[in-house]
Amino acid sequence: MSIHQAILLFISCTLQLSLASYAGTLQGDSPDGITIAVGGDTLTLEPLNDNAIRVRYQQAAVQLYPEDIVYTEEVTTPHFEVREDEETIRLIMGQITAVFHRKSNSLSFLDDSGNVILREQDG
Repeated sequence: MSIHQAILLFISCTLQLSLASYAGTLQGDSPDGITIAVGGDTLTLEPLNDNAIRVRYQQAAVQLYPEDIVYTEEVTTPHFEVREDEETIRLIMGQITAVFHRKSNSLSFLDDSGNVILREQDG
């Protein structure tokens, strides 16, 4: 292997490792929802009822409000399922599914037939 090939290999590996840290990674799966690491930030999806998912995005260094200001009613978390593959992380409930797209770091919501209800723009 020449020095040029070694340098290109090193740059390629370094770039892949640095870009991989920005792809969403399922950080936690609890009875209350899921947490996805996005770069150094955190995306939390919490099922509230069969038709509602609480979405919180927390930047690593920013704390704006206490968590319980937005939704104060105590609710029983509905049944949900988490499916993960190379391209997506899905929080699946009876009537709605939240899909986190790893490649674009975007979120979309599907109805129970798989039709898109809402899609975040990439970027």
